[in-house]
Amino acid sequence: MLRPRDRNNAFEAAVQQHIEILKPEDQAIFQLHRLSAATIAEKSSLAPHLQDPGKDWPSRLLHVPTMTSMVLEMANGHALYGGQADPAYNILTYTWGRWARPVGSAIEVKGVSWKIPPVDPAHFSVDDFLQVIRRISEDTEFIWIDIACIDQENEMLKLDEIGRQAAIFDKAERTFIWLNHCQANELQMWVNEANHSYRVCKEYVPGESLAVDTGEWIKSALETASRLFLDPWFSSLWTLQEAYLRHDATLLSRDGTKVKYPESQFNRPTILHDLIGCYYQIYRTAEQLAREHLDSLDRQQQEDLQDLLRRVEKSGLSPLHDNNPVSIYGVACFRQTASPLDRIYGIMQIFGLNLGGSTHPTLESLEARLGEQLNVRSPVHAQLFVHLQPARHRSCWCLGQHVRVPETARWAVGRYGTTIRDKTPAENFCKILPGSAQGPRFEGFSCTFLALFDLWRKSSLHIYGRSDQVSATHLPLRWVQSVFLDNSPLTERQIPNSIRTLDQETSEQQGALSQALVNSFDNKLRVALLGKLNVQAQGLQTGTVDIWAGMLLLPQEEGSQKFWTRVGICLWELRQDWMMKKIWETSEYLLG
Repeated sequence: MLRPRDRNNAFEAAVQQHIEILKPEDQAIFQLHRLSAATIAEKSSLAPHLQDPGKDWPSRLLHVPTMTSMVLEMANGHALYGGQADPAYNILTYTWGRWARPVGSAIEVKGVSWKIPPVDPAHFSVDDFLQVIRRISEDTEFIWIDIACIDQENEMLKLDEIGRQAAIFDKAERTFIWLNHCQANELQMWVNEANHSYRVCKEYVPGESLAVDTGEWIKSALETASRLFLDPWFSSLWTLQEAYLRHDATLLSRDGTKVKYPESQFNRPTILHDLIGCYYQIYRTAEQLAREHLDSLDRQQQEDLQDLLRRVEKSGLSPLHDNNPVSIYGVACFRQTASPLDRIYGIMQIFGLNLGGSTHPTLESLEARLGEQLNVRSPVHAQLFVHLQPARHRSCWCLGQHVRVPETARWAVGRYGTTIRDKTPAENFCKILPGSAQGPRFEGFSCTFLALFDLWRKSSLHIYGRSDQVSATHLPLRWVQSVFLDNSPLTERQIPNSIRTLDQETSEQQGALSQALVNSFDNKLRVALLGKLNVQAQGLQTGTVDIWAGMLLLPQEEGSQKFWTRVGICLWELRQDWMMKKIWETSEYLLG
């Protein structure tokens, strides 16, 4: 894992290598206004375990045989809990906050200064809780559960431990998901039925019919999803983050029973990864049916199909398949929290960030800090989303609660990880840094959308006149030019709804959308170059395709101040020599 200094050295080296391959007369075009790596690191709110690997142990672990919460002590580089060095521990992911009660029975834990919160017994009883604790500790004496390992009354200590969730979950030996509203026989039945729906999807060929009656498949898949996703685990924001951190978590019923996965030859327990795979495929198949066979379905079947899509989307299982944290954040709005601030605290660790420590924070200020830090670390990935609702005033540049990652960007980022967590090879050709109270500043290169659109049309890789096929050397041609507009009042009047859908699939639609932008805004609409994604091309044995990314900006004025508002993003495939055409200008913009 790269430290902040190494990450920014890598950024500088990548840009310099890019510059050096140009002709001398072109090099000046791609010279960046650089800030020092130390400046970047100072502005990035990295979680403690990313700054100091010694902070990746939990502050406490629960010793199950004695039901004692033991405090971490470091000695000679080893973590000690009650004298035991570097012990293995398991984790339970479950939900209880919405069912906390001021009085009532609670499990007894020694060694804590805080009151263990009572939970409504209708949600789970003390005996239920103790039973599952014993079950997950069968192979280890230590476990990590929040109510016994996080001080529930000290906000500073609580936020510090919350800011280390990624490290705590990563270091755990095994993770378990407690679906405490599911009886063992019910959970086994629903897993079996979900797997059956999945197997039908595996045999489905787009454009053809399902191997079974389509209406019956929709009805069965919807019934299973409706029952399974009623468990509160699928509605908690905290558990969404935990699901992202550990796809290998084992499912447990209310009494702690593991259920078998029907696809396994060895009768292994069902893990979260199995459900993610099932419902990703179910969701994709349902989308195909909605596009290709909707007219052949009766009204009830059409409603059921849309209901199935909504339920799977809200569960978060399909976005989890992409492993794209921005996609996960896009479905976080469907999850519930006990506190508004948990909308950030309960999800920030998917980005490896710790945003605690603010004085009197608000949801708006935490969202702004999240957006700032993501842009500091990787402008490319921080901007690869589309606003589904109008953003707050002068916050269009910032990731919001109602966003979606277009399929093109989701595939590019998700299948190969994300630089937000130091995994994907992506080159940032700009910097978006916190500035004054008026907003962050973009530093890099830009051109008019008119000039870029003209370049697309002239390049040898343009999509006009070619069919949407996967060639031996290129991605599906819809990748060559993809424009995705935010829900913004600045464009809604000029661009017809018929051509501004989120995922344009044909060259004709994309061409019409781009032409409409040119006709409506001429030279006013600019493209701020974010960088490029190095994506493995379909059909290639080796090598990658460069997918360039840009942010669409329109000028605005408030009083005497001029700023630029984001109205969308664009992605395009272009050969390096064509990308070097002299349409780019060194630019600095105040974003709003």
